[in-house]
Amino acid sequence: MPFFVVERPKTNLYLWRNTVARSNLKNVSIKEEESSAGKDSGLRGSEHTVNDAKKSKRNDTIADAKLRVDSEMMTVPRLGVGVLHEPSKPPAAVVDIVFVHGLTGEPANTWLHTASGIYWPATLLSRDVPNSRILSFGYDADVVNFWNPTSQNRIGNHALNMLGGLTRLREKSDTENRKVIFVTHSLGGLVTQDCLCSSRSHPEKHLQQISSCTIGIVFLGTLHHGADLAAWAKFVSTIAKTIKHVNSDIVSVLKPGSEMLAKVQDGFHGLLRLRRNEESEIAVTCFFEELPLPLVGKVVEMESAILPGYASYGIHANHMDMTKFDNKDNAGYESVLGELRRWAKGLQPALGTAPTVQVKAQKGNPETRPQDRRDDKEAELLETLASDYKSDKESISVRVPCTCEWFFEDDRFLEWRDSTYSRLLWVSAGPGCGKSVLSRALIDERRVCKNPRDSTVCYFFFKDGQEQRTHGTDALSAMLHQLFENTGLITYALPSYRNYGKKLRDAFSELWGILVSFLDEGADINAQCGVYGNALEAASERGHDQVVRMLLDKGADVNAQGGVYGNALYAASSRGQDQVVRMLLDKGADANAQGGMYGNALQAASKEGHDQVVQMLLDKGANVNAQGG
Repeated sequence: MPFFVVERPKTNLYLWRNTVARSNLKNVSIKEEESSAGKDSGLRGSEHTVNDAKKSKRNDTIADAKLRVDSEMMTVPRLGVGVLHEPSKPPAAVVDIVFVHGLTGEPANTWLHTASGIYWPATLLSRDVPNSRILSFGYDADVVNFWNPTSQNRIGNHALNMLGGLTRLREKSDTENRKVIFVTHSLGGLVTQDCLCSSRSHPEKHLQQISSCTIGIVFLGTLHHGADLAAWAKFVSTIAKTIKHVNSDIVSVLKPGSEMLAKVQDGFHGLLRLRRNEESEIAVTCFFEELPLPLVGKVVEMESAILPGYASYGIHANHMDMTKFDNKDNAGYESVLGELRRWAKGLQPALGTAPTVQVKAQKGNPETRPQDRRDDKEAELLETLASDYKSDKESISVRVPCTCEWFFEDDRFLEWRDSTYSRLLWVSAGPGCGKSVLSRALIDERRVCKNPRDSTVCYFFFKDGQEQRTHGTDALSAMLHQLFENTGLITYALPSYRNYGKKLRDAFSELWGILVSFLDEGADINAQCGVYGNALEAASERGHDQVVRMLLDKGADVNAQGGVYGNALYAASSRGQDQVVRMLLDKGADANAQGGMYGNALQAASKEGHDQVVQMLLDKGANVNAQGG
């Protein structure tokens, strides 16, 4: 269900709900030591330290010893993309599996079982999924850092860094079209979600490949619905006095109801819906921790770690240890491996089938699949409609806590929000009253919809004096761009794009037609919506002749009564909107209908000195002796 938020400067806010079908690159050796989480907090990153394992005189098999040696010989970049395993012999890699660590983690320690010395992505997994290239992505997510300030990057910055790093690596190795699977822990899941959304909507075609090639994501303890910061407060309570720098952007995103978390989640769910509509669904499996951390408890409760509608399983470990597996028989490893192996297996031809025949296209006549051609057109259409509407919103101040609450609790707003049919809510106030701040809160906090997961929120902010924020085509292009990013509706706009090309961006009637075609045909186009009566009266008063024409074509009642002006003709006449008056009269508007405080349209136009309007009304039989007003 799409929601539209449009703000006009100085006076009006329109809400429309529509019911619709440490160093830049430092090599970190993997050694037998405690994880950074255990070292920083006094809590062990696993149940047994390396010394514990040595004291137990554990009898290792030759294979176990070999795995430990392999782990100890590896180096992993702390920041950026690193290659953990590349198949050196057949079978060749058919998928990239990317590991993304979480809060306080690094690529080197997050996946390392310290007691056994096993770094399972590069040792266990490389043998069990031999047709995969295994990669890692590292970023500065150390919330409590004793020696250096934490990175002040936002989640969005980490996401773009991962998108760029993966794209460059795949281009360098000529593997741009290889399928991708992500394995993520905690905060890494949010970074991955934002990365995929940025990839999907990016105007640069080569950066769109990561999203289009992704076939599956494993989430390990990812905070899909916000985390309980009380758990983290306990985690750092013993060292609170020594905290020097905390990345407030990343910490705030973990709070339940965080606007950034809502943005990431909304975009990601839109991407999942889009891929389902394209019949290329992204497989998702969520794992949640079953054990608490000592003195802290569970960091991410099960309810926050699962996504409704997708498979979810428990791992019998705490938040830090759920990513560490010591052997191939570990129950947690078997669960994760099962998902990865099934997804990768789907990329291989079944045993016993005939070999694939490769057809080489002739020079000058490249053979392109219809899907590829459609994807190209979709990317071009998105680029044509793209604008900087997101930055326009971000330039508006975030609401101060406890403000705007009166609006969120207002019965009229709640009635509109919870309505099961399409309707408009008109909010009017003078300059400087906070409409823009309220608008941003409604958008970022998803207050305009009762079920954010099933809804798409589109917005646009008009601003006088800025060329790209003053025209109706600007608003329509921005809202269609948002709809196309988060739904499968873009295919319905391709015929218009083929006819208009890049000129579609300035074709108001065509853009409006595309938008209207998506709207629920059961919407009441004559519904009363506030002080201006109905949509036709409001558009007539403002002189939006193209909108007026569209409303009339859709069956708007030209003589509907209501609102401060009484009817659309009076509204247009009193404001001297010549073109609108002509359209209304041609559609049968009653030139003598009683309207607002001056009586009828002729009296209003005469009072304001709109001579051309007066003449048009007289030509249509307006009564010069009419009483009223």
